[in-house]
Amino acid sequence: MKGADPNTTNSSGNRPIHLAILRSPKNIKLVIELIRLGADVNVVNKHGSTPLTVSLYNRCHQTTALLIKKGIDLNFQCQRGWTALMIASMIGDLWSVRTLLQHGANVNIYDINKKTALMFAVDGKYFDVIKELLEYGANPGMRNVANKTALHICLERIYPDLDVVNLLLMHCASFDDLEINPEASFRRIMNIFFGRTKYP
Repeated sequence: MKGADPNTTNSSGNRPIHLAILRSPKNIKLVIELIRLGADVNVVNKHGSTPLTVSLYNRCHQTTALLIKKGIDLNFQCQRGWTALMIASMIGDLWSVRTLLQHGANVNIYDINKKTALMFAVDGKYFDVIKELLEYGANPGMRNVANKTALHICLERIYPDLDVVNLLLMHCASFDDLEINPEASFRRIMNIFFGRTKYP
């Protein structure tokens, strides 16, 4: 690699560090060498992906830890407004979620649709991730562009996850945070918990 430019770009806007993580997800030594040669850890390709984004999608925990140590921007948002924490939440990677939060990732940033990491985790029914986000201060009362909260999203399912409903309520998610009538929300939750809801 002597004399090679670690920041050269291909037609997709990928640099060697992107490709090293993508093609050899377990070869952390190559990533370390590229960084030593001056590779930019915050570089963004044409798809809005940083090295951290690629690492998260491939669940390369060692590489993720390395990039965080090297000072990558944890709260960078791509064109869709997604952060590293949102990506880790949407794929249900508890280790990455916890690690990002421990190193200061903003838990309440929202994307272009005002969707938060908590909402992505609720979408995926990732109970442990939801719990972790709430423990780090995720606000269950935040609303997306459709004026819906995480609790509202959960209750709209044909088969709502009772554990998630209970967890959100324990962390101060309120019936008032729902777009629908609070009394109707209460009756729906009671029916769910007591098995009275009739599903199609």
